[in-house]
Amino acid sequence: MNRSARYFAFFLITLLLVACNPVQKVKDRKHTEDLDAATDTYRKLIRWGHFDQALQYIKARDGSEQVPDLKEASRYKVSHYTITGRFLSDDLQDARVVATIEYIKLDNQVAKTLRDEQHWWYEPEAKRWHLSTGLPDFAGGFR
Repeated sequence: MNRSARYFAFFLITLLLVACNPVQKVKDRKHTEDLDAATDTYRKLIRWGHFDQALQYIKARDGSEQVPDLKEASRYKVSHYTITGRFLSDDLQDARVVATIEYIKLDNQVAKTLRDEQHWWYEPEAKRWHLSTGLPDFAGGFR
C-alpha cells in the first residue's frame, strides 16, 4: 500500500470514528434534557400545589401501585422549591435529584424545610422519566 493510500485510509477511519461520536452525544443530551424538563415540570406542579397533576410522574419501577394521600398533601403550602442537585447514572437510566422544599402547614402556619431525595428512572418504551419515590413527605417535618 503506498503512502497516500495509507493516509487516505487513516483519514477515512478517523472520520468514521468522529462521525459516530456526535450521534451518541446528541442522544445523551436529549436524555438529559428530557430529565431536566420532567424534574422542572414536577417542581412547578409541587410548588403551586398541583399534587394531583404531579402524580403523572410517579410510577414504581416494578409496576406496583403507589397511592399518595392527596388530602394529606393539601394540608401544606409550598413556598419555595429548589433543585440543589441532579446526579445521572452512567447508563442514563437512573437519576437522583435532591430538592430543598420550604413549606407551611396551613392549619397552624408553621414553616418547615425538607430535603427531598428523589429517584427518577427512565422507561425506554414510553420514552419518559418517572419518579419512584413519591410525593414529598411534608408530614415528616411535624413528627
